Amino acid sequence: MELPKRTNATDLTDNELLLFDFLFDTSLAFHHLRTDDYSFHMNCTYSHSLDDDRLRVTLASLVDRRLLNERIGPIFNVETGDWSLGPRYTLTESGGNLWDRERKPDWNGFVATAHWQLGLNCRGMMRIMCSDEKIGRMCLGSMFGAGLVSPVGRIRVRTIWNARLLPWKTFNRVYSIRCKTNDSVNDGPVRTDWSVYNARRTWWRDIHELDSIDRESR
Repeated sequence: MELPKRTNATDLTDNELLLFDFLFDTSLAFHHLRTDDYSFHMNCTYSHSLDDDRLRVTLASLVDRRLLNERIGPIFNVETGDWSLGPRYTLTESGGNLWDRERKPDWNGFVATAHWQLGLNCRGMMRIMCSDEKIGRMCLGSMFGAGLVSPVGRIRVRTIWNARLLPWKTFNRVYSIRCKTNDSVNDGPVRTDWSVYNARRTWWRDIHELDSIDRESR
């Protein structure tokens, strides 16, 4: 897997930009960003080259440069099963704008997906947030065709103005597309046909989907 394409329009290092790829839509703790864990969480074959000490120095530098926010919050330790307080990092508007200049995303094609269970032993709810309703519906249809979700019942669409889909970016108008599904967290694994999902994909949810669209257009 190649590193995502960058424009070199900023002075961000490659390591800093890789951290931003993970942080562009979420808030993360230090252990998520460690070089040994990065590939696992990002589902990729590459990682940054920062050991723990250099990662701490880099995060502190990004905070000092006001490209990241650092806030103390609850962090779950998988190994011990306990919660503790620690720093969590989030992109600022300035940091997000630098990421935007490097990755040049098509925001009209961005979709934010969420799927959760509706109570104990109940089925699920799927939500897609997007700037283009047609693209959002195509995404839902492809997820169904690929076996990622099994929508049932009515699809509800709501328009939301001035929606902050990302910690650092507000969209003038987005569509919330919701429907119940026949999927539960208690269900066994279902085979996903990614060729169906990607066959007509013009949307992106993460850096890998964004970069694959960009490579196909070259």
